[in-house]
Amino acid sequence: MGKLGYRKFCVQWVPKMLTEIHKTSRMGAALEFLSWCHTGGEDFLNRIVTGNETWVAHVNVEKKQRSMAWGHTGSPTRLRKARQTLS
Repeated sequence: MGKLGYRKFCVQWVPKMLTEIHKTSRMGAALEFLSWCHTGGEDFLNRIVTGNETWVAHVNVEKKQRSMAWGHTGSPTRLRKARQTLS
């Protein structure tokens, strides 16, 4: 592929950026939760049910190989930064 002017570069996933609407919504939910906590006290905290939804990403050579992409030698290797999108 070098003769054709192409080379490999690594593609990386970038999380989307939150909009002001999302930030405001999260802040409102957090403030409401705090007010319930102050009003209900210890009894309120004992009624909370939590779950584990943790995603752990680790560097994996095989995974990195799958994320490689071909690009022309004249094309930029830096990927675009995250941009705001409505979700």
